[in-house]
Amino acid sequence: MSIDELVGVMKGHGLRITPQRVEVLKLLLELSHPTADQIYARMQKLFPYMSQATVYNTLKALKDLGLIAEITDDQRSHRYEFASKDHCHFTCKRCGEIHDIDAGDYWQAAREIPKRRGGYLVEGCRIELFGTCPRCAAE
Repeated sequence: MSIDELVGVMKGHGLRITPQRVEVLKLLLELSHPTADQIYARMQKLFPYMSQATVYNTLKALKDLGLIAEITDDQRSHRYEFASKDHCHFTCKRCGEIHDIDAGDYWQAAREIPKRRGGYLVEGCRIELFGTCPRCAAE
């Protein structure tokens, strides 16, 4: 979605559109799986008197609308991304970066296993992989 579309969804749900909220949206588009602290640190340059609560409240509102998803990595820090189609997360154990990986047709197979092995009804699926990213492996 574009910034204009995201702002439209927010307006449609009665959220006030502030420069700080728009900047959070821009940073979510720009950064790869940022933490709230990373967003806050970047925003401090533009809005030096803004509180951290502004970032947390904006992220919560976006999450409540279903626009973003919250990811907890293996260090238990919370990261955010736009809610999108199913994909894998690959977390590099060396640099800590989270990369999105398209799982292709494997998603359907992953969703079918619980159904075939006991009649479970899958409502969502999340696959997380851990290892070394290509950049760190090359170092």
